[in-house]
Order: sequence, then C-alpha cells, then structure tokens
Amino acid sequence: MNRKHFYLSMAVTNIKKNGKFYFPYLLTFAATVAMFYMIHAISVSKHIPGGSSMLQLLSFGTGVIAVFAVIFLFYTNSFLIKRRKKEFGLYHILGMEKKHIARVLFCESILVCGVGIVAGLLLGILFHKLLFMLLCRIARLQFSIPFTVEAESMKESLFLFGGIFLITFFSNLVQLAKTKTIELLQGEQLGEREPKTKWIMAVLGIATVGVGYGIALTVENPLDALTDFFIAVILVIIGTYFLFIAGSIVVLKTLRANRKFYYKTSHFTAVSGMLYRMKQNAAGLASICILSSMVLVTVSTTVCLYVGVEDALHTRYPHDFEVSRQDVDASWDSSKLEKKLLKIVENYCEIKNSVGYKSLMFAAGYKNQDFDFSGTNVLNGSQHAIVIITAEEYEKLTGETIELTGKEVAICDPQTELPDTFHLFFQEFQVKKRLKEFANEDLYAELIAQMHYIVVSDSAVLEQITREEQQAYGDMAATCNYYLDIDVKGSKEQQLKLATALSKTVGEMGYVESRAENYDNFYAMYGGFLFLGLFLGVIFVMATTLIIYYKQISEGYDDKQRFEIMQKVGMSKKEVRSSIRSQVLLVFFLPLLTAAVHVCVAFPMIKKMLQVLNMSNADPFLPCLLGTVVVFALLYAVVYSLTSRVYYRIVE
Repeated sequence: MNRKHFYLSMAVTNIKKNGKFYFPYLLTFAATVAMFYMIHAISVSKHIPGGSSMLQLLSFGTGVIAVFAVIFLFYTNSFLIKRRKKEFGLYHILGMEKKHIARVLFCESILVCGVGIVAGLLLGILFHKLLFMLLCRIARLQFSIPFTVEAESMKESLFLFGGIFLITFFSNLVQLAKTKTIELLQGEQLGEREPKTKWIMAVLGIATVGVGYGIALTVENPLDALTDFFIAVILVIIGTYFLFIAGSIVVLKTLRANRKFYYKTSHFTAVSGMLYRMKQNAAGLASICILSSMVLVTVSTTVCLYVGVEDALHTRYPHDFEVSRQDVDASWDSSKLEKKLLKIVENYCEIKNSVGYKSLMFAAGYKNQDFDFSGTNVLNGSQHAIVIITAEEYEKLTGETIELTGKEVAICDPQTELPDTFHLFFQEFQVKKRLKEFANEDLYAELIAQMHYIVVSDSAVLEQITREEQQAYGDMAATCNYYLDIDVKGSKEQQLKLATALSKTVGEMGYVESRAENYDNFYAMYGGFLFLGLFLGVIFVMATTLIIYYKQISEGYDDKQRFEIMQKVGMSKKEVRSSIRSQVLLVFFLPLLTAAVHVCVAFPMIKKMLQVLNMSNADPFLPCLLGTVVVFALLYAVVYSLTSRVYYRIVE
C-alpha cells in the first residue's frame, strides 16, 4: 500500500474507532463554523441600511464568536489529544516513530478540519437567509432578502478555522515531541496523585472574587459601571478558576475528614475519586461555570432590553418633538420663534401640548460637598450635571411662582443633595427652597449623570454664570439654549413630514429630535441586541453541553476500573448508581450554583449599565433574569441526565 494512503487509511480508522469523542467534536466544530459564517455574512450584508448601529453590533458579535471559537476549540482539542495519548504510545512501541505518528495525526486533523469547515459552510449558507429573516422579524426591518452566498464571509471562515487547525495541530506536535513513550502510555492517568492543598491559590481566589463582587455591589455611576464591569468580570473569572482548582480541594479534603459523611459507599467513591483528579477536573468545572454565567447574563440582559424598548425610547425622547435653538442670551425673547414653530406644527398634526424654556446645562466634578470646575466640560470624575433656568422660565413651565432675589436659588437634587451654601464658579449661592421634583421631569431625562436642577432669580444671574462657565471651560464650554418640547396627535407619516419641515425652519442654528424618526433605529438596535444575545447564548450552551459530555466520558473511563474493583469487593450496581448520583450532586451542579451566585451579585451593576442604554426603569430585568435562570437550569439538568447515562454505561 502507498505510504500516503496508509497514513490516510489509518487516520480514517482512528476517527471511526474514536467516534464517541470525534463525532460530538465534529458537530460542534461544524456548528461553530456555520454560526460564524452566518453572523459575519449578516454583518457585511448590503441589504441592511449602511452605517446603522446594528451593523456595528453584529461586527462586534463576529469578533466575540471568533475569540470564543479559538478558546473553545483549543480546549476541546486538548481533551481529545489526552484521550489519544495511550494509543500513540502503543503505536510507538509497535515500531512507529513519532514523525510517523505526527503524519497520522496530520491526516486526522485535515479530515476533521476539512469535513467540519465544509459542513459548517454548507449549513451556514443553507440557514443564512432563515437567520437573516429572524433578525428582521425581531428588529422590525421591512425589506426583501435574496438568497446569497457571501464570498468574503467564506474567506474569513476559512482563514479563522484554518488558523485554529494549525494552532491545535502544532500544539499537538509539541506535546507529542516532548512526551516520553511511558508518559504516552500513562497519559490518561497523569495527575492521579493526590493534589496538595494550595492555600495561597485558594486565598487569592477568595480575594479576587471578593474584590470583583465588591466592585459590582458598590458602583454608583452608570458610566463607571461600563468600565468597572469588565474589571469585575476578569477578577471573578480568575477567582473562579482559583477557587475551583484550589478551593475545591480544600472542600473535598474537609468532606473526607468528616467520617460520618465520608464513610458511606456513595460519598466515599465520589469524594475520593474527584479528589485524585481535581487538578484537571477543576478547570473544566470552572469553564462550565463561566460559560453558564455568560448564558445567564447575555440572554437575560438582551431580553430585558427588548422588552423595555418602548420605555427606553420614551426615556431618550420624552416628547414627540424637541426643537432646540442654540447659543441664545438668557434675556432673548423666544415668543416669535415659538409661534412660528407651532404654526408649522398645526399644518401637519394636532398639538396636544407644548412647552418652551431656556436653560444652561454643563458638567462639573464634585468633591468636599461642592462643585469642582478645574476640569473640562465633560462628564468625568463623579459625573455631576448642572441644569440652570430662571424663575421666570420655571413659572412658564409650571405656572408656579418662586420668589428669589440676588443669589438665592431653588434646587432639586435627585441623587446628591447640595449643602445650603454652595459655589458656582466665582459666585456663592444660598438655597432658599428645595424642590421634591423638578418642574419638567423630562428635562435632560436621557442623561445618566447625577443631576442638579437649579432655579436662579433672573436672567442677569444666568448670563453671569454663562460667562464664567465659558471662561472656565473655553472651547469646551456649553451655551444657553432654547428648547421647545411638543407632543402631537398624528400618524407616524405625518410626524416624519413635520420633522422635515421643522428642521428646515430651524436650520443650522439648532436641531430637531423626533421620536418617530428614531423609532425604527431603536427597534433595530435593541432587536440586534436580542438577536446577538440569543445567538451567543446558543453558542455558550452548545459549548457547555460539549464540555459536560466530555467531562462525563472522561470521568467514566477514569472511574471504570475503580468501580470494577468496588463491585468485586461487594458493591452492588445500585450502589454504583447511587455513587454516580452523589458525584453529580456534589460536584457537577456546583458550576450552576456558582454561576447563579455570580449573576445575582452582578445584578445591581447590570441595572446601572442598562441606564446607559436608556433603560431608566430596569424593573423588567429581575423577572427576565429569573426566567432565564429557570430555563437554563432545566436545560442543564436535562443535559446532565443524558450524559450521566453515558457515564453509567461506561462504568457499568
């Protein structure tokens, strides 16, 4: 037989013989390729309006899937090569040199990679349009979708997964070259020695998880939550691995020290078995925990965003129209412009209500119970925003008269209450009246900074503050603006035409914001979030399932000999099954419990982050989270039930 054909034939035989390992891996590999192709094809599609936030979101999702594919497929490959080490050792004893084994391994890798990529691309091309239609349905996009094959997505898929194949293949070669024959023969039993109690790692695990939890529970500002979230996630991931690797050993040894618990047939075999292999098991269990946390967070958050899209839209655009005239004097007469704008509105829609006002809004730091204007006009530091209007404007808004003179002010502090005396630039102000709520609750409602609404006595005071603010902030200074908020009764088409007419009238001196104009964009963006969240959730669940499957098989083969010995000394099949159940309850459900704890602790921080996405009312998040946890727990239990049967068949 031709030598090349010999290696190829041997590779095919090996794949068939190890089908229970390779077939799930091949399915997952193909599914990952298909998902990457589909999400990439949608992200580069010419059929979604260019420049939309959805395209940017999908491009981000493509990157996440690419990174995940590298980590996940490399991890599963390490399991496969571990199970094959004894086989490679036998080949070496029978006369095959390592370079010959490497050629067989190369043929196997080529076959698995080739079949996986081809099958994945075919699945991706076949279901691409269906997935695209689902996205359009969720995002309420209305256009026909032709059946297409994206050449760029195929090229990117080949480049990515071909690269993963090369990385894993060369990694396998390095392991093969560095490992001695006797180590290959004992490859499946490596790590059988009882691990030492790693107190330093356990303490570091507790410390990193504790710091991550502390960040999640103490963050106050939504903008800080965005950056602090990733820091907290990294700390919790590191701490989770440390706790599973080192902390689990401490727990198992503690259980072993408890004679009443340990000296029971089911507990004895489960605890002793896991203790001797905890080094490799702990990393897998930690991976399951992290993946489970990802599923719970991504799915619950994106479902919450989609459920609350209408609330988010009304938070960002509290009125049907907001017309703004920029850079006006505090004493500027707005009546002529207001009459002109309202007359235009009447030509298109019925006016329900309207309110006009002038205000100045700028940002400042806050320390020592007073404002700090040493920075620039950006929302940094403790994120405080100041909105100032005159008593006259306040009366126009509410009909309520506030008697103020000189440097007296009325103030509303929803978050941080200012002292009775505070400073704005070079002026000292006295709080005469505290307002429980501001006159126009929707004024700057989309901002996520800590707000201070201040009513000053007259336009002269406001003009002086404006001059001092411009002197302090220079080119970054804000200006006094005029706003006209309008609510109308009319169809979406009428409101779109009205928005165009108002924009022409205002021109370059201001801008017009219309809720109707942004309605489709909001549903597209939040629908994109939901689509991507569900998509990533499916991938994470798929990865979790495969890791659990491999973990059960690995445990089955490692425990097979032990349980045979136990049965020979009198252990019944019923007791064997009881031991399996005990092991599942003691160890394999620990990742799910830990993931649930992680998500519960992250709950306050996630609520803060939702505010950045205009979700001022995050109440729907809790039921969305609980629903996701229940569904995932049921799915998790089903997967464990099925894989436990595989484990039991191997052991039996």
